[in-house]
Amino acid sequence: MSDTLRTNHALSSIPLDERLKRVKLLQAEILSEAQENDYVKESVYFGISRKIVDETKFTNEILELKALLQSMPFSQTLHNKFTEARRKLVDICRSEDNDIGNRIANLKELSIGEQLALASDIISQFNKLFFGDSYKYVEPTMDFYPESDRSFTKNPAYEITQTDPTPSIVQLSNNVIGTGDINVFLNLVFHEGCVHATMYQLEQSYACGWIKTSDPLYQDAKQRRTIKENGMSAAFPISSIYPNFLEEAIAFKQSAEFVSALGYSSLGIEDDIVLVSSDYNWPYDHAKTPKIPTQKPAKRPAKPQPE
Repeated sequence: MSDTLRTNHALSSIPLDERLKRVKLLQAEILSEAQENDYVKESVYFGISRKIVDETKFTNEILELKALLQSMPFSQTLHNKFTEARRKLVDICRSEDNDIGNRIANLKELSIGEQLALASDIISQFNKLFFGDSYKYVEPTMDFYPESDRSFTKNPAYEITQTDPTPSIVQLSNNVIGTGDINVFLNLVFHEGCVHATMYQLEQSYACGWIKTSDPLYQDAKQRRTIKENGMSAAFPISSIYPNFLEEAIAFKQSAEFVSALGYSSLGIEDDIVLVSSDYNWPYDHAKTPKIPTQKPAKRPAKPQPE
């Protein structure tokens, strides 16, 4: 057995919520120490200069983060489900019986409303392919924020006693809508609307008791809920971790594959880094993004040990 497999096996015996808390703590500690000691560097993503963490100062922490994340991936079944739906969506976009492909090719000629409708239609087709009649789901609502330069998915609170799903809100920024940039449009629409919004629906199916324990995606739905309960999200300035962070890994890979299959340029693993302005550097603007600790956390507790 390789060292990696031994490590993953040992970590897997630690309760998931304990591993998630450890990831959250490590990220907070890295960001705090980097900010306090100016352990940052400039990096250019698609012509945009960004400040990110100098990870050479946190070698052990980064290695531990990677090991922790590798110990709790979403299932191969879920990955396969996304891949199957994405490939069928590509076929639909290429089909002469559907006008989605033609609308994509003529994106620059579409009005703001028509571009939002196209985004909604792409996501709607994907939802039908992914969920079919087997799952309870609702399609996300689409919003255009012309004053914003960052696109993301908002997931409103829901009650576990509710009988109908709550929709995500996919916010598309001025970098996506109105520019006519097909590569950016397709990457972000798929990344946010076909992956993040879909995972939110799966999470609700577990929390509200709509998914059977025998369902092949039951554990993935449960894990998504556990991640949310622990307040987990990827720390953007830790650049080697962000695109490999659980759900983000699916979103980055699947959106890149979707765009490439349609014959357009994938933006690669930084496909939503490009959608932030040059003055939108880390440390984040707290008015736009979740707060980053401004004080160094208390002394790091001992690593959780396998039972």
